[in-house]
Amino acid sequence: GQNRPRVDAREKINGTARYLSDYDCGNCLHGFTVRSERAHARISQIDFDPDFDWSLLTVVQAADIPGRNINPVIFEDQPFLADQVVRFYGEPVLLLASPKLELCHEAARHITIHYQELPTCFTIEESLATDNPFFGSNNAFKELSINKGDVEAIFRREDLHFSEGEYRTGAQEQLYLEPQAVLAKYDPDGLLVTGSLQCPFYVHSSLQ
Repeated sequence: GQNRPRVDAREKINGTARYLSDYDCGNCLHGFTVRSERAHARISQIDFDPDFDWSLLTVVQAADIPGRNINPVIFEDQPFLADQVVRFYGEPVLLLASPKLELCHEAARHITIHYQELPTCFTIEESLATDNPFFGSNNAFKELSINKGDVEAIFRREDLHFSEGEYRTGAQEQLYLEPQAVLAKYDPDGLLVTGSLQCPFYVHSSLQ
């Protein structure tokens, strides 16, 4: 019944809060993600401009990931990097790393990803109506069923009135005060990760 003060409010108001760009990472590598420009497509070829000096940075593809290329935080078949097929616009395809972030941006402009278009669905109605789902058995991302009590008995009651409607709203996203980013550092105790995280637990799960 009492308001709880925000532990980070004072620093954000007076400008002393530290964000990732305020940290001196010293001798570190900057990471950059090359993402899909298709909603659903097969990756037919990735071209790296031969006139660019690729020895200046590190390029990581799905085939370079040791072990399982899976990020189980979302669902069990979501890869860290798209392997052969991309399933949404913005899906990570390549990772670039360099001592200079500007070099990563420059390198990304020298990469061309060729796609073979695959069927897409852009509305809920399209997705559920298709006879050939390309995700699971019915294109549904997640299904939750809550069964409690005798629902049919409630509907049969004559002293109650029921209303039914369909409501829609656009996608919404909270406004961050900084870009999402993390700083990872190896030390004798293991891997130290500092980042703008709402919840550290799913990040910890992904790193495992």
